[in-house]
Amino acid sequence: MATVRFNLRSADIDKPQPIYLIFRHRNLKVKYSTGLKCSPPHWNKHTQRVRNTTSEPNKDRINNLLNDLQAEAIRWASEVLAARLPIVGEDFRQHLDEYTGRVKAEGKTFLQFVAAFIEEAPNRNLPTTGRPPARNTIQKFERCFALLQEFVKETGFALDFDTVNLDFYNDFTSFLQDKDYSRNYVGKQIANVKTFMGEATRRGLNTNLTYQSRYFRKLQEESDSIYLTVEELEAIQRLDLADNPRLDRVRDLFLVGAWTGLRFSDFTTISREHIQGDLIHIEQFKTAEKVVIPIHSVVRAILDKYDGDLPAAISNQKMNNYIKEVSQLAGITTPIIKGGTRGGKRISERFKKWELVTTHTARRSFATNAYQSGIPAISIMKITGHRTESAFLKYIKLSKEEHARIVARQWAQVGSALKPV
Repeated sequence: MATVRFNLRSADIDKPQPIYLIFRHRNLKVKYSTGLKCSPPHWNKHTQRVRNTTSEPNKDRINNLLNDLQAEAIRWASEVLAARLPIVGEDFRQHLDEYTGRVKAEGKTFLQFVAAFIEEAPNRNLPTTGRPPARNTIQKFERCFALLQEFVKETGFALDFDTVNLDFYNDFTSFLQDKDYSRNYVGKQIANVKTFMGEATRRGLNTNLTYQSRYFRKLQEESDSIYLTVEELEAIQRLDLADNPRLDRVRDLFLVGAWTGLRFSDFTTISREHIQGDLIHIEQFKTAEKVVIPIHSVVRAILDKYDGDLPAAISNQKMNNYIKEVSQLAGITTPIIKGGTRGGKRISERFKKWELVTTHTARRSFATNAYQSGIPAISIMKITGHRTESAFLKYIKLSKEEHARIVARQWAQVGSALKPV
């Protein structure tokens, strides 16, 4: 016999909590979000309804809706069993979706739309570049899709176009924080959801614009990313790796990135066709931005070492692992305290600097070292391909002391026009 209960998501929080319908039949359990909420102090867990209190003005409406849902769930189950058909969880969800009037856009739920959006991505050209999105971008979409599926499965949230609202925003961010993800990672998933909703809106499949609200914002905090100083890059360059071709090739590719400011997807593709005299002419894969980069002496020596063509690239993940080995061998062991928000809590972790080196550290090192040497920001941006100064400045990872030394150097070079009185 099928049974229906109603529970709050949490009884230990003061703010209103989603009310879930719990449907059971034999070994089947389905958790379905009613779309309703109630504050835990106003909820009677024995009657599974809102208490008769003046503090909850919508109590009658909520209780009537719960009564209707319970009656409809039992009626549906009885009808299915009378027809000697199996009770299937997805059929139950679909029936309640239809009963509650949750409309499907073009026959697709939000998750079905996202799945189709990801599947067609390799064949869809971006308006900004005229090319399909990069594989790592598609992988980020796939990861977000998997997290959304986990969210629905674990919470029972009735996710669809019309329910991507502030309740969803709060529940999804809480779900991700409970999994101990960083604040920036949570923010990236919210950004992906906004991308999905934006595309659905553009296609005329969605009319819910809550995702555009300033409250539906991408969580973000400044990360304690590192850069390598010129001295540390020289230490990597001096390593004798003749007996380790694997690390030798990775070291060389990383140094090319550190002295060109290119991303991994670009510095690993440099070949003789990109070289014009003392300049590298290349179109960035991610943005389709064409940049011209002077060839640093270190880059020239590496190009000569490989007869004008760099060694074949390996995966970004493998190179991230190998460059840590290289950095450790180079003695890059400065203690680093890395702060951030994880699981909704502020934490600090201790590392040795080599543990934090990745392929993107090369690009960040180029921008920071160039800025520190006095090269104008606009000139560096023409090389890195940054279109706005705010985006570029995120790459400048100097401490307050380093900024103070830059100012002191400028004072020393220019001299003071003021004389003591």
